[in-house]
Amino acid sequence: MSAPGLWVRVLGINPHVKDMTARKLLVGALAVLFLKKGCERMNKARLEYEMSVRGVTRAKLCEVLGISRSAFYRKCNGGSEFTQGEIQKIVDFLNLETPVGIFFDAKVS
Repeated sequence: MSAPGLWVRVLGINPHVKDMTARKLLVGALAVLFLKKGCERMNKARLEYEMSVRGVTRAKLCEVLGISRSAFYRKCNGGSEFTQGEIQKIVDFLNLETPVGIFFDAKVS
């Protein structure tokens, strides 16, 4: 089942809704569903791609998240995990429709 299909089925919410409360609910629910399932790593290359397409530097994203560049590096390389709040900030700042391709990939190549 595709991620949008999962959202609609599990949460009963349209994933393309622009309401920020609904988007935050979606991110939170996805975090619970996928992190409990044991996703190994985030897709660093996909995050870097989304940042470069939008002209966002690591320094700017770190500023938005309120974390140091070294903490960002550790999180991107699996030393620690992004919090649900940090994931939400990234989704909002980069104006992503879904965090699934970056943060909740079960298989990252």
